Amino acid sequence: MAPPQQQRRQPRCRRRRLQAAAAGDSPGEEGSALASEFHSFINEQGMPELLRDRRPTHLMSPLACIAAQMGALQRNDWPERDAGVQTAFQFTLCQHAEELLSAQASPGRVRSWAAREEWLPLPDFSNQLHSPPFAALLNCDSWRPTSPLVFPSQRHTNKAVAAVEVVPAGGGQHAQAYTFCLERVTAGPYKNCWLTVGVRQGDYAGV
Repeated sequence: MAPPQQQRRQPRCRRRRLQAAAAGDSPGEEGSALASEFHSFINEQGMPELLRDRRPTHLMSPLACIAAQMGALQRNDWPERDAGVQTAFQFTLCQHAEELLSAQASPGRVRSWAAREEWLPLPDFSNQLHSPPFAALLNCDSWRPTSPLVFPSQRHTNKAVAAVEVVPAGGGQHAQAYTFCLERVTAGPYKNCWLTVGVRQGDYAGV
């Protein structure tokens, strides 16, 4: 009888770093890289179920929120069609977030990623992400963080941006930069959760 297959143990220092990345505890550029490494580790180990049904919590850093969305979008049709888009929908600021009495299982409308004061239901949000310039994020070959977390205003620390570089699916395509814009909710059931309020094509985190 063949011995049961065992997963290769990771060095203790790497395991600790991956645990920190999963919890969103690592700040700055290192934390962004670790969050990306965590998702790569999950895929390598054949444990993508750990990424299912991820929702924002107050324990997740902005970089961990970006990594959760990018990791889901990279496997957009797992475990079901458009599952990655649905995860991104959960991590996007919902309408009247600070006035809700309880966290909704699925938000009714969320902020458009096109940085407009527009609130989209899931079907329209899905259409937006399946259209340029966001379509390149879906099922992308790879992605990586390219900037540390940046707070554009010293007075308003509830707003942050960070850039990622994405290699679209299909091979031979040039990498594209995207900047995630996030806000921290200050009241209601999503209090202290970081949520996406827009995604811009290009790297604006260093401006």
